[in-house]
Amino acid sequence: MKPKQKVALILSIFFIAALIIVAYGFYAESTAIYDFGEFSIKAPRNCEFEDVTYHYSSDPNMGSVYRCKNIDLTITSFNKQYVESSYRANTGDSIDFSKEVLQDIISVSDPQINRISDTTTLFISNTRVNGQIDCDVAGVYEDDGHLIIVEGGDIEFIENITKSIEINDNYNK
Repeated sequence: MKPKQKVALILSIFFIAALIIVAYGFYAESTAIYDFGEFSIKAPRNCEFEDVTYHYSSDPNMGSVYRCKNIDLTITSFNKQYVESSYRANTGDSIDFSKEVLQDIISVSDPQINRISDTTTLFISNTRVNGQIDCDVAGVYEDDGHLIIVEGGDIEFIENITKSIEINDNYNK
């Protein structure tokens, strides 16, 4: 084999290997839409969600809770309208349930707060656990009828999932 042919062969093998690595990167990072009825999110294709709402069945404030089995990700929706209407029926006063939950998050962990949009806020809390810094992130989606909290440990990951939340307007109609 001539030297030019060897160089061409080596470059071809390198080019093919690079294409395979890039293609795998796109595959690994690709997302899928996960529909939870009331809302949907975009998350990595390899997420496998488990409905763990039954752990909270005694709490009427909880709507549903989904935990990803293979990634640090938990998604919780609250029965915002139920809580607000029950409070009003029992006390005669109005309450903004979203505001109360957000104040509770702030009082517990004193997080860094990043307002991303009118409906999306990111709460970042760094705590020291056994000498290591532990990052906890909560992305909160809130509008007039919904309160959804996305939790995990990676800031960019949780931010992207929280920003991807889409409300299903046809749910329960």
